[in-house]
Amino acid sequence: MRSIKFILLLVLGISIQCFFASTRKSNISADATSDNEKNCECAVFGTKTPTESQKPIINPKFSSVRCDRVITCVRFCFTMLYEMGAHFLDLLCAALGHYTNLTPHVHTRVCGAKRWFFTGMLIDKEVCCQDYKLIDCRYQTEAPFEPDDPLA
Repeated sequence: MRSIKFILLLVLGISIQCFFASTRKSNISADATSDNEKNCECAVFGTKTPTESQKPIINPKFSSVRCDRVITCVRFCFTMLYEMGAHFLDLLCAALGHYTNLTPHVHTRVCGAKRWFFTGMLIDKEVCCQDYKLIDCRYQTEAPFEPDDPLA
């Protein structure tokens, strides 16, 4: 089971890196900062209002964006999700393993801010994962299981 989780997380990492490589070639441009830090973060939480201590389900970091350009970072997040398409939900399940009735909310922040900015984007259907795979919630065969809640 651990090897399956490792492979799925490896695929998640490779998929996100491929997205970043394609973003560099796209017509999206960011205002460069003075350093090469990846200071634009996209994150998925199970709530619209995460606390400062909550850890995101997935949290790719990319692109140098000026700290006063939150909207530029939001555009990167939207583009990332658009380009990932249906694979986005598969990646969530690869990170979660088992989860029942998750409503993913997309957030962003720049320059390591303490608070996350809700982008207004959420997946309007509940997501269920079993054995690191996306399943239809109507066919969940195991009792609902939320591991040491990564959403809390």
